[in-house]
Amino acid sequence: MEYRIGEAARLVGMSVEGLRFYERRGLVRPARRATSGYRLYSQAQVDTLRFIRAAQEMGFSLREIQGLLTLRQGAESSCRSMRSQLHDKLATVQRRIELLREFERDLVASIALCDGQIADDESGCCPVLEDLGAGLILEPTNIP
Repeated sequence: MEYRIGEAARLVGMSVEGLRFYERRGLVRPARRATSGYRLYSQAQVDTLRFIRAAQEMGFSLREIQGLLTLRQGAESSCRSMRSQLHDKLATVQRRIELLREFERDLVASIALCDGQIADDESGCCPVLEDLGAGLILEPTNIP
């Protein structure tokens, strides 16, 4: 069975523009074009689109997914290679979690400073605003 671009995109739960973007990146190509010029996709290509979407949900970049697509079509060592890539991705996620926990601690501490200032009913400057001005509080943009 073949699907026009809109049908293929709908089956995978993405937009037509998203599918075209994947085409431009070389991740998927239409099986052929109909005489009317419509892009037509096979079931195998729809499956590839699902694979790409699932890999993105696991945190893989499009560049990494290009490599995974090659592995998917490849040799016996593909499971070893995939395992290695999964380990790398896990290390990245664990580092992000560590940084997010640090950020969480900073936010909790900042709330406590505000609570202390409010409880003291002091009209002075908020210590968190002072800390932010001095660059003493971790920013979430520092998290990769």
